[in-house]
Amino acid sequence: MTPEDTKNPSDGKPPEAANKKQISDNPSLGKTGEAGQTNEPIIKGPDELPLEKWLWVDPFAANAELKQRLDSGAVLLAEDIVRYVSYNLLIDKQDFASGAAMGAKLKGASYTMTPDPDQGWMINEENKLVKLKVEEDPAGRYFVVPKHSLVFIGLKQRLRVPFYIIGRHNLKITYVYQGLLLGTGPQVDPGYVGNLYIPLHNLTTREVHVYLKKSFVSIDFVRTSPLSLDHGVPASLDELYEKYGRTKWLFDLKKLKERAQLTDYLMGEKPQSAMVEFLHQYKETLKELEKTKNETKQTLSDAIQQQEAHANIVDARLDNSQTWNRIESIVVAGIIVTSVIAMIAFVHQSNDETGSMVSESLNNKLFLMESNTISAQENQETMVRNMQTELSNSLSSFSATQQLIVKHQSDVERRLKAIEANVFSVSNKVVDGTDTNAVPFHKQ
Repeated sequence: MTPEDTKNPSDGKPPEAANKKQISDNPSLGKTGEAGQTNEPIIKGPDELPLEKWLWVDPFAANAELKQRLDSGAVLLAEDIVRYVSYNLLIDKQDFASGAAMGAKLKGASYTMTPDPDQGWMINEENKLVKLKVEEDPAGRYFVVPKHSLVFIGLKQRLRVPFYIIGRHNLKITYVYQGLLLGTGPQVDPGYVGNLYIPLHNLTTREVHVYLKKSFVSIDFVRTSPLSLDHGVPASLDELYEKYGRTKWLFDLKKLKERAQLTDYLMGEKPQSAMVEFLHQYKETLKELEKTKNETKQTLSDAIQQQEAHANIVDARLDNSQTWNRIESIVVAGIIVTSVIAMIAFVHQSNDETGSMVSESLNNKLFLMESNTISAQENQETMVRNMQTELSNSLSSFSATQQLIVKHQSDVERRLKAIEANVFSVSNKVVDGTDTNAVPFHKQ
């Protein structure tokens, strides 16, 4: 490494004066030294090395006072964050300068980032990747995070983490207390350049509003042990990976270059909240049970109507049979009485021999008529017994149908109880964090 490679703007000046000037007069931050308080053009920073080279060459390595101050393991304070941003490190200078207008804030030992208004996503019940709804109230515009949902929100500010620093990010406590849970690990690896996507679980039973111009995620930066470049200072990122990619276990270059959008991270997967997926299945099951319930009701109604119609037919046939039986009895009785009267009258008018012959003939006819009447009555009784048997069989069939319907209703009730038990079980798993089917996400 040559002296030009490590030349620092503070060299040759008193450390305190150099540091003070670097913070207060840095053109990339505005004359006041407060991030985002100027609309003046952003300069590119020191020209001693190509801009990207500062990702693997610490611009403050030659400054003894700063080197001691920024020793490995130290969390960078706000003024140190500003120093690195002037070299377009940690946070992209353009985003840093406009951050205040977007709601981002530089704090004592961290920087808060805000949502990208165009990067709010979720997988809906139809298993499609859709944008989150954006609404507005007096406090401003916000993403609507539905209850029981897993959503993905991209950050507006672009990170440029050098290979000798790590980032640690977490959800702002305001949203934690509203029931949101960050669904990814907190560490941002050395060498990461890009915009983070934040997976969020809403475990509550109500929607949560994530405001677009309010602090959303906080990140702090920690120096690692020094990155030693034993085989020379690479002139490009590709050369860095060629020389040190394997021995230094650098951030996966393929991921660095190819992961720019949420779909790049999802890699074709469509993860959903376990509760949303379960509720969708639960709704579908309820629809199926409702359909079964309606079909059962219709079956019962049809069976009752058929049974009533059959009973009406049997009753009508019984009534007709009884009516004709009474008519036949009356007719036969009338014939008998008329015959007897005629016979008596005839006997009185005839002699004894002739009367005896006529009487015998009439008796034979009377006997025949009685026999026919008895036979007709027996046939009528047989027909009535057959209809009664048919009615009894119909009633038995109706009873069997009712038993089948009751059994079907019992099966429906049993399935509903099983679903309720499943809902209770899943709810407990989601609440106590024991859900083994939780959707994993990428390592940032």
